[in-house]
Amino acid sequence: MVTAMLFAGGIGARMKYSDMPKQFLEVGGKPIIIHTMEHFARHPKVDNIVIACKEDWIGYLKELIAAFNVPKVKSIVPGGANGFDSIHNGVVATAEFSKNPDDIILICDGVRPMLSEELITNCIKDTKKYKTAVPVTPSIDSLLYSTDGETCSKSYQRSTMYITQAP
Repeated sequence: MVTAMLFAGGIGARMKYSDMPKQFLEVGGKPIIIHTMEHFARHPKVDNIVIACKEDWIGYLKELIAAFNVPKVKSIVPGGANGFDSIHNGVVATAEFSKNPDDIILICDGVRPMLSEELITNCIKDTKKYKTAVPVTPSIDSLLYSTDGETCSKSYQRSTMYITQAP
C-alpha cells in the first residue's frame, strides 16, 4: 500500500500573509493544497492520502476536498507546532491503517504542487528498492556556510551539492 502524507500545518509566516495559510491560497482558481493532492489522487499506485492540517482550518479543508471531489483522502489530522511535528502526526495517523512493513509513505509538503506522475512513480520504485528515497536535483547555486550569519566560514563545490525535492 502507498500512502501520500501531506503536511500542511503551517501559516506561511515568511510570506507575511496573515489572513490565510499559504496552502489555501489560490493559483489558477484552485487552492495550492488541492493542486498537490490531485497529483497523488490521480496516481494509480497511490492508495490513500493523509493530511496534517492546521487544526483551525480542518473544516475548510474538508469543504475543499468535497468541492473539488478529491478521492483517496483517508484521514485529516491536526498539524503540529512545526513541520516535523505535523509529519509525525500524519505518520502516526497512517500507522493506524498501514500495518504491512512493506507499505510506503510518501511525505510531501502541501505547498509543493509542481509534481509529476514520473517523479511520484520513481519515488515509489526507489523506496521499494532502497527502503527510503528522496528526490534531488543538482544545485545550480553556489553554497556558502556561515557559523555567525555574517561571514563565510566555508564554501562548497556546487557540483557536489544537491537540493532535496518532494515527495
